[in-house]
Amino acid sequence: MLLKLSGSSVTITATATDADGDSTITGVSFYDNGTLIGTDASSPYSFTLSNVTNGTHQITAKATDNTNLIGTSSVVTITVGTTSTLTDITNAAGTITAQYNDSPSAEVIAKVIDNSASTKYLTFHNAAWIQFRSTESYVVTKYSITSANDAAERDPLKWNLLGSNTGTTWVRLDSRTNEDFPNRLQRREFTFTNTTAYSRYRLQLANNSGTVLQIAEWEIFGVAATTPTVAATSIQSTSLDVVTFYPNPAKGTVYIVGASDGARIQLIDLTGNLVKTWLSTKDSSIDVSGVIPGKYWLRVSGETDKYTRQLVIE
Repeated sequence: MLLKLSGSSVTITATATDADGDSTITGVSFYDNGTLIGTDASSPYSFTLSNVTNGTHQITAKATDNTNLIGTSSVVTITVGTTSTLTDITNAAGTITAQYNDSPSAEVIAKVIDNSASTKYLTFHNAAWIQFRSTESYVVTKYSITSANDAAERDPLKWNLLGSNTGTTWVRLDSRTNEDFPNRLQRREFTFTNTTAYSRYRLQLANNSGTVLQIAEWEIFGVAATTPTVAATSIQSTSLDVVTFYPNPAKGTVYIVGASDGARIQLIDLTGNLVKTWLSTKDSSIDVSGVIPGKYWLRVSGETDKYTRQLVIE
């Protein structure tokens, strides 16, 4: 099983084989901490786990063949976390846009993220939105607004901060009303609770009074979307043959390979009746010399073993 990491997503890929060649794989199911998260019915078997939450994830894959036998992969553990340092994402790669393009040439939208309070963005509307689209996704929990150099009535009085990953569906993250900027070039910070990463952030603004809206600076503070890291050092392929036995067909003695000590070995006829039971030891063998010839199920079950396959006794 392989894990491919990308941003806040993990792509899980598993290989599934039937070593005996007498069955075909019908699908592989993927589990996160024991919960089914997806199934793939065709090779190469894979599933993408999106918006991975912080914490430890134990990933397993289960392969099923056309006789409904199941093989389970070894567990792969990934640990997901985030850095706690907030950065101004408007200083990273991205684009700033505005609802209206009526700004004077020296007061265009680019001035709102130029890190200078002496410049400003202005529009001849009493309400408008401005938007920053980043090339990456960030979990934002703080932003700042700086008032411009003149005309206090042009300051924003109320606004909504929205987040989106599509540009069509928006989520309101913060809302303010009756705010005041008593001083010119005054920078104010606003914090809120958010755990979702977005690539687009939009500020919907309405001014104090009049028909002109202006602000000097807009800063957006967040952390990059969670990047999973793999804690496991070795990853194994999924196979139905976790436990094997031979010969098959058999006469007299059957040798069991791979069963853990104390695992239960059961011989079951095709109607579901239990015929014999043994307890395995290292390099186990079982005696089937007294069993009526025919087809049976040989089942091995224990703390780590879950295996069932057809056995022919001659």
